Amino acid sequence: MSSALNPAAVTRTLRDWLFGVCHAIDSGSDVSMVRPDKISTAKPTVNLFLYQIEHNPGYAGGDLGTRRSDGSLAKRPTTAINLSYLVSFAASSEIASNNLMGAVVLAIHAHPGLTRSQIAASIAADPLLDGATLATQTEAIKLSMPQISLDELSKIWGMVTGAQFWLSIHVLATTVILESDSDPEAALPVRGFSAAALPSFGPSIDSIWSKGHRVSDPIETGATLVLKGANLLQPGTNILNAGLTLTLDSGETIVPTKSADVPDAIEAILPSSVPAGLRQLGAQFTSSGHTVTSGIFPFLLRPILASATVLPGNNVQLVFTPSISADQAAFAVFSLLSGDFADQHRIELPSAGRPYLTATVDCSGFPAGDYIVRLRVDGAESLLQFQSVAPKVQPVVTL
Repeated sequence: MSSALNPAAVTRTLRDWLFGVCHAIDSGSDVSMVRPDKISTAKPTVNLFLYQIEHNPGYAGGDLGTRRSDGSLAKRPTTAINLSYLVSFAASSEIASNNLMGAVVLAIHAHPGLTRSQIAASIAADPLLDGATLATQTEAIKLSMPQISLDELSKIWGMVTGAQFWLSIHVLATTVILESDSDPEAALPVRGFSAAALPSFGPSIDSIWSKGHRVSDPIETGATLVLKGANLLQPGTNILNAGLTLTLDSGETIVPTKSADVPDAIEAILPSSVPAGLRQLGAQFTSSGHTVTSGIFPFLLRPILASATVLPGNNVQLVFTPSISADQAAFAVFSLLSGDFADQHRIELPSAGRPYLTATVDCSGFPAGDYIVRLRVDGAESLLQFQSVAPKVQPVVTL
């Protein structure tokens, strides 16, 4: 059995059906399946010419994930196509060709499809179609006559060198399903199951901010996070859902508490080990071995530059938190206090010795002056501290 024979089965079934339609009008007529330049005019003839195949858009994306991560087949690869036919009417008499055209157009309009019994009979009559699965496919074969312009029709005929033009119509046959003969591997049997009571909807996080700050304020290392969302608390209570935990993409797991200051919110203290940069946080319930997980919520965690000290030779020692790991992009950014803030000197922190909480950078090539210092880790930049006395911003070093 092979669905690869199905397109040919459509052509043969359409030919057999039209043969009966044409004989009802002219018993001496014939139905051929040749290129338009090979059409015979020995008798009134209807010719089928399959000139275009297109993927059926209704099946687009419906065949994703046919293989597992180890490459084994999970389900049979399947696709679907539409067949476009040029149906031509050739006869020595214009009236005879018009009669055949009228009969075919009326038949397709009155019966816009091929029945399973018609398909099965045509397959049985042709040894070349032995094994075709068209008669048993889930989709019925539908016929239509889409309108094509004179320009499109001339292009179709132009593809066939030396062909005499005959009165023609466009017939579209949909949907032909093609399915691989490969047998997917059976999934492993279920070893056991258990039942547990879980929330009807999983948790979700709608907003995250640093405690004591506005929602729009930056989040720094070591902050206490405030989270609001859905299904973080038991409905109608101020009690955490049992087994609620928070997980960061960096691997840390946090057990939150109910917020005493913000209604319907929970709090979680960020461990000092969480790396600076763009982080992702998710929530999950775990009960009786079953887990319901939220989507991830991203937030930018900024490092803290605790101090910047000038050493002999115009070297600057930076002390910061959290530690910077080997795979992070870390830079010290210096901007002249009295100049254009956009005029920056950027120095990459040394990679040797990571992870570390302090680093020394060489600023001997900088022009003399007062410099604002910032630390940038994976795109997250340390915040500046503002004060009422000069210099009104910190940290600042004098080189």
